[in-house]
Amino acid sequence: MINSMSSGLDVQGLVDKLMVAESNKLVKLQAAEQKIVNQTQQVQRIQTLLHAFATSINDQTTLLNQSYIKALSSDEKIISATATSNNLPLGAHSIEVLQKAQAHQVVSIPYSSKSSALGINETLSIHTNSQNISLDIAATDTLEMIRDKINIANNQEDVSAFILTTTNVDNSEANRLVLSSTRTGQSESLTIDLTALTFTDLQAAKDAQLKFDGFLVTRSSNTINDLLQGLTLNINSDIGNASINIDKEPKEQQDVTQHSLEIFISKYNEIIEAIDKAQSNFNLRDTAYSTVKNMLKKVVDDFFSNGALGTMGIKSAKAQENYNDQGGKYTSYGRLELDISVFNTAMSKNPVAINQWLQGANGLFPTLTTTLNSLETSDNFIDERKQRLSIQENSLENQIAAEKSKLTDVEKALRRQYSALDSFIQRYANLSAMLDSQFSNNKQK
Repeated sequence: MINSMSSGLDVQGLVDKLMVAESNKLVKLQAAEQKIVNQTQQVQRIQTLLHAFATSINDQTTLLNQSYIKALSSDEKIISATATSNNLPLGAHSIEVLQKAQAHQVVSIPYSSKSSALGINETLSIHTNSQNISLDIAATDTLEMIRDKINIANNQEDVSAFILTTTNVDNSEANRLVLSSTRTGQSESLTIDLTALTFTDLQAAKDAQLKFDGFLVTRSSNTINDLLQGLTLNINSDIGNASINIDKEPKEQQDVTQHSLEIFISKYNEIIEAIDKAQSNFNLRDTAYSTVKNMLKKVVDDFFSNGALGTMGIKSAKAQENYNDQGGKYTSYGRLELDISVFNTAMSKNPVAINQWLQGANGLFPTLTTTLNSLETSDNFIDERKQRLSIQENSLENQIAAEKSKLTDVEKALRRQYSALDSFIQRYANLSAMLDSQFSNNKQK
């Protein structure tokens, strides 16, 4: 007896072939989505390059602002010097250190224990130049507790307290409370009011004194930065003579300026090349890129027009032929390059002018920073373009999900239809076989 429920019809094969045709719309939607994804990634890449360019310009501006004037001391052990401005006048100066500034320190009478109650029950007042500290001392307070109260009360901003432990001749401990002003100078002397705890000077408060080119100078700190604008002096010894020589280092300035220009050109060219490459691919082409390139190129063209870039040695580079990721050939226009010979000549003649062209109020770097900031703001057209692409991608994702759901239903329906056909064919095949068998049996009888 034949009981097979299948006729041998390739139901799966038939359904798969029919689904290929049914899936044409889905394939087109997925291709459209991938195109949007690629465009979004490219827009993000351009935006990342713009951000890196802006960061680089800020970094180079910081480097260009560093001092190329150097102040050197003939004896760093006595006094050291630092130039903090390129406007510092050049020349030599004689220094005679007469006295180093000191912070006031006072010390209490000794106690045999720092952890035993002192039996003091009164108010401790500490007067400084900037504040008055008032603390209630209890009879149960130890030397350690008084120290901690003082440090906590002013967060050690004006006064710091510590315990000095020494050993007496009989090997017994001597614990003394030491109070120190956190600032040097006579004006920062400490005044202590506490009857039961006597303090004496451990170190007197002193101002720094020196002669600068023969003129007497008195300051409360050992760091002096108001004698010459752009010069900072640090007194390192109580007494001694030294000279300070202030001179420029043009080679260092030239190296830093050249490096800054090379970084600028590299970052600028990277953006130009990325835009030209994207525009050479039909699937990535976008008017936003042309806008970005034109905005950056306008800044550069303006500085070519006023002669600043040419004088610095920056010039237009030759058009460069490249291949995009699809193997298509394209040409990149608008790149820059540096003529080292012209740059060196300009730096030897007028480094100040080049510095102004680069970072003056209307210089190349500030102008580019303004342009790049306008491109990076939250409401700029690049972000708007990304938002539009995101909306398109979300719409396509919804369409794809709906199409997949529809195709699932179609496939189920086709499978039911062809499975039913397969069963129908098999039933008639079984009936035919049965009739043939009966007919054959009848003939034999």
